[in-house]
Amino acid sequence: LEKIKCPCQLLVGEFDYAAPVSMSQALHKSIPHSHLNILPGLKHHTAIEDPNTISQLITELLTAT
Repeated sequence: LEKIKCPCQLLVGEFDYAAPVSMSQALHKSIPHSHLNILPGLKHHTAIEDPNTISQLITELLTAT
């Protein structure tokens, strides 16, 4: 993971039961220059639960690079 050079956005729901926040935090620490967003109140299907926020975060990442 340390060799990843491209922009990386980690999106995790606050209450994700399948891929918990701790897993995303570990990935974030291992991927240089990654961005971690913990999405309040969301579970595992973040794109279905809050598509507008997900779209906004992805757009921000893509326009920043």
